[in-house]
Amino acid sequence: MFTMAKRAASSHVGKHRETITVSPKLLEAIDAYIDSLRPEPSRTAVWAVAMEDFLAAHGFWPPEGKDDD
Repeated sequence: MFTMAKRAASSHVGKHRETITVSPKLLEAIDAYIDSLRPEPSRTAVWAVAMEDFLAAHGFWPPEGKDDD
């Protein structure tokens, strides 16, 4: 399984890192999607857009009174 680990604080003010574990098949599908795009986005950017789309579909994005980032 793929795991994204938390890292020390960086210059990404207002951003937070989380650890997630996904199945190898899901990771392969995400990598295949990223490989099909030109220019290739980062895996982080793909996950962020996917989460925003999911939350928007369920009425939780964008948060009221806050910036989108």
